[in-house]
Amino acid sequence: QESADVKSTYWLSTALVDSALTGLTAVELRDQLQRHRIQTRRLWQPMHQSPAHRGCQSILTGVADRLFETALSFPSSPNLTPDSLERIHETLRQLLPVRARSAA
Repeated sequence: QESADVKSTYWLSTALVDSALTGLTAVELRDQLQRHRIQTRRLWQPMHQSPAHRGCQSILTGVADRLFETALSFPSSPNLTPDSLERIHETLRQLLPVRARSAA
């Protein structure tokens, strides 16, 4: 919930993909959505995985790796039309089993 003096830009809409519920990994869902011309992206690669930072001292908890593996960022833009949002929603309804939709 937003405070009265703050307005969210809703810049990035991200969902965690539970493969036990969906039967798909985040990458598989991304590929399915791409076939429907819906572009999604994985979250940013954790810094400790990048070649420039590999081997650097870090404190790892597994959270960044887990988010990178399971999260998908969906189209989000001030120019996204209601029709586009509805198309994304309907495509997800077609691709995801009922048990995954009801868990959200």
